[in-house]
Amino acid sequence: DLSIVQYWNQKISERLPVTYNFLLEGGLFTMPTARVGDDGEIAIGYASVPPYRIYSAGAQIHPQIEITLNYRIFKGIEDPVLTPLGFGDFSDKGANVKFALLRPEDSQFELPGVAIGFQDFLGTRAFKSRYIVLTKIFLEQGIEASLGWGEWRIKGFFGGISWMPFKCFDVHDYFKEIILAAEVDAT
Repeated sequence: DLSIVQYWNQKISERLPVTYNFLLEGGLFTMPTARVGDDGEIAIGYASVPPYRIYSAGAQIHPQIEITLNYRIFKGIEDPVLTPLGFGDFSDKGANVKFALLRPEDSQFELPGVAIGFQDFLGTRAFKSRYIVLTKIFLEQGIEASLGWGEWRIKGFFGGISWMPFKCFDVHDYFKEIILAAEVDAT
């Protein structure tokens, strides 16, 4: 009986890891997904995505609300006001928020997750966008698929897929964590 209970407890808590994009949002490479981290999670990150260097901080302030802050430095582009005064490259700050209306975990992965988000909604808004995205998890196969639509910087439809090919095999734990991903970038 205890082995049956242990089996079902494992199944209930099983999930795919949340991946984070270059802006430290739940996403793949540049596009967001409907996935968010665990409540109370905080993170800092750095990404070098030519022509930008992006410093980010993020916090999961509520199970359904993800907030990230970004500081972009444009490599090799001088700031028209500050460079003559001895300061460096042009830069921009931004804040992003994502509301997970339904997380895939909320329905035990039966329904897709649904999220709406706003990127760069404060400051210069040079990279502003708003979007809606659906993310379906196929837990047994180790697949996460997203489809979304955005406007402004994210122009039209975008999507992505990630796959953990060794998730269901009896291999070393190192191989079970490998994720193959692809996305359609709408910027």
